[in-house]
Amino acid sequence: MKYKISIANHLEALEFTIGVLFIIIAFGWYQANQNNLDDSLIEGLFAFALISLLPVLYLDIEYYFYNKGTQLEIDSNERKFIYTDKRGATETYSFDELTKIIINMPPNMYRGSSFQILPFEQYHYTRIYTKNGKEIVITCLMARRVQDLVESIRGVPVEKRKRIFTSIFME
Repeated sequence: MKYKISIANHLEALEFTIGVLFIIIAFGWYQANQNNLDDSLIEGLFAFALISLLPVLYLDIEYYFYNKGTQLEIDSNERKFIYTDKRGATETYSFDELTKIIINMPPNMYRGSSFQILPFEQYHYTRIYTKNGKEIVITCLMARRVQDLVESIRGVPVEKRKRIFTSIFME
């Protein structure tokens, strides 16, 4: 199976954020039509939108630029994967060459729940470590559910880490 950044993965990561933004706009529009839209409500809606959307914007940009131009192909039958980096260099690893996999995910995914409170709780990533010291980062913009990708790599120790804000650089 091949994994790379796609529009569908972007939209899935932004799904809850788009819903929150739609609710904020719909509420503001409703209040404006009822003539109940005062300055404090506008400021409150704007502050709520910023608090909700800025972390999502940060994570989306970080993940995009981190995995832009990379590709991962997993062949479970032959127990290998092929990683192509940003420069176009391709490396093939057998599953036996991997030392561990660490999945960093928000609390709701860690519990296995789809219930989400914050818009940035869709973002998660994994680090794959090789015996030669290489570290490969795969984000949810490449694979919708990184856990499914990791399950196809059998025989490698997997560690799940719960993190509130899953920034690659803030680990």
